[in-house]
Amino acid sequence: MEHLIIADVRSLNRNGKSTGHYFTLAENYLNMFIGKCKIEIAGGPIYKTKFDGFMQLKYDTYVNENIIKTKYKVIHNCFELFHKAQNDIIILQCNAVATVFFALMLYYKPLNIYMIQYNTFSIDSTLKRFIYRVIKNKLKGILCPNDEIGRAYGVPYCVVPDYCVTQKEYSCLPKELTGKKYDYGIVGIITRDKGTVEVAKKLVNSDCSAIIAGRPVDNDIKQELLNVCSKSSNITLVLGYISDEDYDKYIRQSKYCILNYSDAYSKHSSGVVFDTIYRGTPVVGRKCRSLDFIEDNGLGIVYEDIDSCDFKEIVNRNADEAYLNNIREFMRRQLAASGEILDFVKERNHENNI
Repeated sequence: MEHLIIADVRSLNRNGKSTGHYFTLAENYLNMFIGKCKIEIAGGPIYKTKFDGFMQLKYDTYVNENIIKTKYKVIHNCFELFHKAQNDIIILQCNAVATVFFALMLYYKPLNIYMIQYNTFSIDSTLKRFIYRVIKNKLKGILCPNDEIGRAYGVPYCVVPDYCVTQKEYSCLPKELTGKKYDYGIVGIITRDKGTVEVAKKLVNSDCSAIIAGRPVDNDIKQELLNVCSKSSNITLVLGYISDEDYDKYIRQSKYCILNYSDAYSKHSSGVVFDTIYRGTPVVGRKCRSLDFIEDNGLGIVYEDIDSCDFKEIVNRNADEAYLNNIREFMRRQLAASGEILDFVKERNHENNI
């Protein structure tokens, strides 16, 4: 294998910043494969704010942009990427998937394409399933977080976590969980399905210190949080875009991170869970599929209902060492993921005589 490209053909630009997990995933794959194969990042001009020497695609897309214009840009970036990649191996980030399928339908040359898929939203309608059936044979494989998603796409797949552990992350795990600034952190983009308002109501004026940091997706959620916490002495609010550095800092400053996902959100795969665990911070969250591995591996606490969860008792359990040891062992096992991806790609390419 000569060259692997991790590509973001949508490259969403929000006021000069990239939000979501796209930079994080690109950097994760870059760190994971350095020294194992030639690895390159591909993305729009927004990627210049984070990476040097990447494969630049022509367009970024923008929030509230005309949808036709956005789709045109994604398709143009796809064609540019396909042309530049030649026989190289492309791993497409999970972004504008239905539009990418349409671009693949229009492109006539053979490609070495793998796609990361966290859900089945791109085949959840009759039209989407029709387009997917047309291009299905152009995909060499899928990288996904579980067998259910892999089977739904009906092509060879490899089960890997949203973010794979690198040796650097494993080496940077804290030795203990003492000296934290907050008992609880709720960090990342704030949506209704993440149950952040309910967490704020539970913790407000309690004996637990907490930070809620992230960009609310709409003004209604922002105003609710401001109203709930307006007279609170124990909750710090940081509402708005937070940098990668602050995101990292707030997670590391928290003894636990709360993920109060609703049933609707639990259908998603969640990169925030891995962001939290890989920084050595245990998770406290509502029982759902995305958090099954937290309970199975002893990486935190999973509750059935937030009203019945005693957050103060959790802080006072003195189970820090056990959680950290479990996180360390879980990450040690996950170090093999990069090898599994490479083995999967090599095997698929050999089968197709590439």
